[in-house]
Amino acid sequence: QSGDALQFAGPLRWDRRVVSAALRRHPQALRHAPEEMRSERDLVLEAVSLDGLALRHAAEDLCSDREVVLAALQQNSLALQHASEELRFNRHFIMSAVQVRGSSLRFAAPRLKLDPDIVLAAVQQDGAAMQFAAPELRSCTHFVQLAVEASGLALRYAEGEARSSKAITMAAVRQKGGSLQHAADDFRRDPEVVFAAVRQNGNVICHAADEFRRDRLFVLAAVGQNGLALQYVVKELQADRVVVLAAVRQNPSALQYAAPGLQRDPEVILAVAWEDWSALRYACL
Repeated sequence: QSGDALQFAGPLRWDRRVVSAALRRHPQALRHAPEEMRSERDLVLEAVSLDGLALRHAAEDLCSDREVVLAALQQNSLALQHASEELRFNRHFIMSAVQVRGSSLRFAAPRLKLDPDIVLAAVQQDGAAMQFAAPELRSCTHFVQLAVEASGLALRYAEGEARSSKAITMAAVRQKGGSLQHAADDFRRDPEVVFAAVRQNGNVICHAADEFRRDRLFVLAAVGQNGLALQYVVKELQADRVVVLAAVRQNPSALQYAAPGLQRDPEVILAVAWEDWSALRYACL
C-alpha cells in the first residue's frame, strides 16, 4: 500500500520499522512521521536518497547536515532549496553541491552565483547551469569562453558581447555541435561555424541556414559524421549517390532517407549489406 498511509497508522507511527517501510514506498511520507523520527539521520538519509525533495520534511538540524543534503541533491537538484541558509551561503559546500548537480546553483546565495570558480564547476557538471549564473558572468567574454569550452550548451545563456563573439561560438560548437541552435542568426549562416558544428554532430545541419543543406561539401561533412543527417538535406542530395554512400557507410539506417532510386541501387545496397543486413528493410528490392 502507499507509504502515505502512515498518517493513518495511529500508534504504529512511532514504530521505527513501520516508518522505514513507509519511507521505502513513499519517501514523502516523512512528513507524517513523528518529529523525533524526522530527526533520525539514518531514516532521513533513507528517504532523501529515494526522493531528494523529502528533505523539506526533515528536522531543521538535518537540513544543515552536509551529507544528508548532498544525498538529497544526488537524487534531485531542487533539494537545495530546502537546505539551511547556512549551507546555501557556504562557498565550500556549494562547490561540492554543484559538482554533484550543476543546476543546484539555482538555489545558491546570490554572491556565489558571481563566483567564477563555482559557476564554472556547475557548468562542467551541467551546461544548463549557466542560466543561473549572475548576469555579470553571462556577459563576460572571458568567462563565457571558459564556460563554452566546458559545455557548449552554455552558449544558450550567454549575453551581450559574449553572445556576439565568433570565437566563443566556435568554441561552443566544437565542444557540442548542437549548440549551433543557440548561436546568433549571423553565425548560423557563417560557413566556418557551421562546418565546425557539423563535424562534431552531423545532425545539427538541421539548425543551419537553408543554403548549407543544399551545399554538397557541408552535407558530406554532416553525413560523414552522422549518416542520419541525410534526413535534413534537400531532395537533390538525397538522390546523390556519393552523398548517400557516405551516409549509409556511417549509418546503414540512413538508407531510409535516400531517394527511392538509390534505395534499389546495387552499389548502395551492397554498402548497406556490408555494414548491417537488418538495414536492408529500407531497401526497395
